Amino acid sequence: MLFIPFLNKSENLPESAVRAVPLRIISLHAPIKMAVSTRKCPACGQWSNWSQNPDDKCEHCGSILDPQGLRARQLQEEEALRQKKNLNIALIEIYPYDSSLTRFGKRIVQGFQLTLMGIISFIIWVVTVLAG
Repeated sequence: MLFIPFLNKSENLPESAVRAVPLRIISLHAPIKMAVSTRKCPACGQWSNWSQNPDDKCEHCGSILDPQGLRARQLQEEEALRQKKNLNIALIEIYPYDSSLTRFGKRIVQGFQLTLMGIISFIIWVVTVLAG
């Protein structure tokens, strides 16, 4: 236990009077226990510790515990890479079944979108040219 002195202002004590109050110190380095989950291996049927990562492997046979999750993650990574490669500018879409008033309004919105993209492109070009 650690004692830290402090002056209690509510009491009429002289400045030299100090009262010690016990203070409990809690360790910040205490280990935190994580919940351990298990999963049944689809290949051998044994239960293995699983940290809920799709690429976790069975402790007994070494096969992947969550093959569907691993495949889903790979598909997400491929889709993200494909979207990075393709610059996809989303303009408001005009459908053939839209009324003439709706198509007219959407054309105006598309014009504003294209104008904004042109201005931004010009600013990027100017900054690039000035930067050398």
